[in-house]
Amino acid sequence: MGGDISFVIRRQDWAANSVYSPYDCERSTLYGGANLPYVMTDSFNVYKCLFNNSNALSAVKPVSTNPNTAYSTADGYIWKYMYTLSDVDRVRFTTNEWIPVRTLTSNDGSLQ
Repeated sequence: MGGDISFVIRRQDWAANSVYSPYDCERSTLYGGANLPYVMTDSFNVYKCLFNNSNALSAVKPVSTNPNTAYSTADGYIWKYMYTLSDVDRVRFTTNEWIPVRTLTSNDGSLQ
């Protein structure tokens, strides 16, 4: 029964030549508004934007799945891999407007 619900956040797909807002813990609209501080790629990986190279266009899709470090792409963005949507979560909880999020309470062996 507990698998029938999921926390969700607004979906924002990564697209080339877009500007993404860097994460700011004091931002009043952290999970709302038009430009969110995270993206989901076509590989269903979710990344947090930490730096956007002074509002530059993002031209290089983040691809690293190392959960231990942030990394720079050639366009000057700094991304932090957060997690990958499982097949089950994609089918059950992902829509055109929302993506599921998970909170781990212990190490489940995933890359999150």
